[in-house]
Amino acid sequence: MSGVVKQVPDVSVFLGRLAVDFDGKLRENTKWGAVDLAWNGFATVAYLNVVIDGRWAIRNAPNFGSDPPGTHAMSRYYVRLPVRRGRDSSRAILAYALTYAPVRSTLGLNSMEIILCMVLESYHSNIQRRLFPPLPTSPGLIIEGGHMGQVLACRRDVPNQECEPTECGPAAVSNGLLWINRKYRLGVDESKLSIDQMKEALRWQPGGVRNGQWADNKARYIGDKNLPFTSRKFPGGHVRQATEEFARGQAVEVFIGEHIATLICMGQDAAGNYWLNAASDTRQGVPGGAISQPISLTPNGTVITGPPWARPGDRVQNFVVQCPRKESE
Repeated sequence: MSGVVKQVPDVSVFLGRLAVDFDGKLRENTKWGAVDLAWNGFATVAYLNVVIDGRWAIRNAPNFGSDPPGTHAMSRYYVRLPVRRGRDSSRAILAYALTYAPVRSTLGLNSMEIILCMVLESYHSNIQRRLFPPLPTSPGLIIEGGHMGQVLACRRDVPNQECEPTECGPAAVSNGLLWINRKYRLGVDESKLSIDQMKEALRWQPGGVRNGQWADNKARYIGDKNLPFTSRKFPGGHVRQATEEFARGQAVEVFIGEHIATLICMGQDAAGNYWLNAASDTRQGVPGGAISQPISLTPNGTVITGPPWARPGDRVQNFVVQCPRKESE
């Protein structure tokens, strides 16, 4: 790793204080910080570094290249906000850089004093008769990825539809099927792949989908309707296999905790851990919440760092892979 910061141009970073509404229970003034990275992606990985009040918050977190290159991209990372005893807690000193290679030093990072505005996220459990557990006191410590051992371009053309409360499962499935239909030019009427149609496919009820059954219901629906897709479910520990399927051009959904999301990036770093970028609606029922959120996993599918719905120590319950079906199948 180099101590010299060679930065990616035309990058903006925003830091705010996170407020989270889980199933109608709002928690404000948390120690969670939301870091929004916006940049014009290119066909390689870059590394995000963020320092808050002189302490590393994000160190060499991989941010995937963009497919197609040049597409404007935004990802939200989560950090622990420092305690400013005796100082104004509504402000912070933010230093950051998106670099072409991992770095060791904070030398050369862009630095400024900022006001911590509130960032609101709202989630409603997509699993019937299960609610989100309380928000942990703060996210994980320093994120550190190191050189990516495998670089896969981030699919910036995957739909990320806004949805109503408890509809993240149907939205994730619809996003993936729409992407496959367009990429492989399958010609399926997109009204058959809408969120409302996927609610029928997953046998969604106002409380969400049934844990352990929604993926099987989707596969059954695809077969019954003779749609040109196949759907397979992988256990949460099969991260490598899910990543391989992603690399082959398949759509992948991830199910962690009480939330389901579409994956737009997957890769593995030099330490053997996996990095995902999950797209979903983070303000269900309120416009403006469709974003992507990086998640790091151990090889057996345990969360290292992630958004409020994917907490450190959580296990991936399932990956669901959907593919275009060949004529002979």
